[in-house]
Amino acid sequence: MMPKFVLAWITSTSERNQSMQSRGHVVFVRHPERGWEIPGGHLNFGESPEDALIREVREETGLEVEIMTWNKEYYSNGWVAHAVTNTTPQSESWNIADDKVVYSYVNKMIVYYLGEQPILNQVETYLCHDEKQREYVLENLSKLVVKPANASGGYGIMIGPKASDKERGEVAEKIRQNPREYIAQPLEVLSTAPTITDKNIEPRHLDLRPFILSGKTNYVTTGGLTRVALRKGSTIVNSSQGGGSKDTLIVD
Repeated sequence: MMPKFVLAWITSTSERNQSMQSRGHVVFVRHPERGWEIPGGHLNFGESPEDALIREVREETGLEVEIMTWNKEYYSNGWVAHAVTNTTPQSESWNIADDKVVYSYVNKMIVYYLGEQPILNQVETYLCHDEKQREYVLENLSKLVVKPANASGGYGIMIGPKASDKERGEVAEKIRQNPREYIAQPLEVLSTAPTITDKNIEPRHLDLRPFILSGKTNYVTTGGLTRVALRKGSTIVNSSQGGGSKDTLIVD
């Protein structure tokens, strides 16, 4: 039986022979609400456990890993892998930056580093650590999407227009207690496309993630990753929140 989710117990290559019960250096990631945990997530439709684990680890830590063994008994619907990486386990070198506060500066960075005006504007981003912007966010929670600044995978997002009064009140208190950890943006309604569901073909929200390859030259790849929110009415396309992927057709 295939697992619904996979988790990674990551050690250095030099400690590849240690068991998951042994002491040693192990990679943890910090979730803004759940705290410290090992990397992992849910499988996409048609994805193997191996591919899902490597993808989740890469997304959450930036590390490339080799899977050594699987523990398929610890969870009833999930597998845990012992994986190794050749990166030296030092705390400074294993920090990964994924801070959504940067969104607010994207247009300025394009002008500063490229000397060009943005072709596509970044979605307006409100920084909750700025007093005036925080006041605006707290007064307009019913119209905004609030995101943890240092989380990924769609975790901790509050979609104001769909949230209850209780949910908006809880988020408001979190913002007041730790404003640096939150940003807010207006709700952008994603396009929809026909999607095969368990019972029918129905519209589902989706987005296209392009990829830029950087080397001696930089270029945007043809096509990209089309992510789809498989849950009816959802606008969150992250695989860890029930999202999936669709074929991307390129018309030349």
